[in-house]
Amino acid sequence: MRRFLSSVTLCILLLLIGLFLFMPSTEAENNVLPGLLNLPAPPPPNPFYRPSQTERDEKFYDKKNPPSDDAPIEDLLDYWKYQNQFDAKYAYAVTPSNKTLDRLMAEAEKKPELLPEILNTFPESQETADFVKRLYDNEVSRRDLESSWRAQVKRWLTYHSSYFSNELLQTASQVSDTKEYITNQEDVLALARVDWEKAKPLLDRMLNNSSQPVSQTLARWAYYKHALMVNDSFDTESYRKQLQETVETNLCSPATAIWPWMHSSNPEIFPGAMIGIFPCSKTKPCMNYVSMARFTPD
Repeated sequence: MRRFLSSVTLCILLLLIGLFLFMPSTEAENNVLPGLLNLPAPPPPNPFYRPSQTERDEKFYDKKNPPSDDAPIEDLLDYWKYQNQFDAKYAYAVTPSNKTLDRLMAEAEKKPELLPEILNTFPESQETADFVKRLYDNEVSRRDLESSWRAQVKRWLTYHSSYFSNELLQTASQVSDTKEYITNQEDVLALARVDWEKAKPLLDRMLNNSSQPVSQTLARWAYYKHALMVNDSFDTESYRKQLQETVETNLCSPATAIWPWMHSSNPEIFPGAMIGIFPCSKTKPCMNYVSMARFTPD
């Protein structure tokens, strides 16, 4: 009996000790709110954080169906930022209407950091070039944005306006045939497009240098493009025939290396041009072409 009472007493003591140790105190519960209030405040929202845009259907970016001129500016920016990635030299590219262009330029005026994201969709005109140059000059004086912004905008001005034609002439003058390839062709053609007076002496030297057949062909192409631009039908037909003869009589010549670039940039001028052709070396047969057209005048 005595052992039984001792056991009961021990169990009761252990139970009381457990309750005392593991039961939360009322005082601790009452101190939760002051503890939370004493925590540091969360940081303010980041003003530079931009939530990701809603994913759009592929049809939204259809080149044949751009947003209307009065669409929300968010739609215009989203659409034309997407189109900005396409290079008009190698793929069909759309350009905004005059009204849409005005709205895009107004946004770039307010937020210059947007400019490189839409700049490649701008048409090549003096008005557009003047606008871009003004934003560029402002940034050069203020240095508010990253150096990459200035580099991208200056590159656009170099290849789409006459503002930096002296620098463009320096790089274009380095054009040369390198085996079956050619260097600096983009600079030559851009210079001929934006500053013909500076380009003409260089093109004349290229045209008269028969030891550089690819450069010679490039010069003919530049003259042909210029004739089209100024609506000179006689020169247009003359240089077109020369280019046709180059293709028809020099199929495996290094001069044919430039034709894929010509066709990809202007398929409407030579609708029957080759689908794909690669430069041919003197030591291997010309096997890497898909088809070669015998062009007929329009």
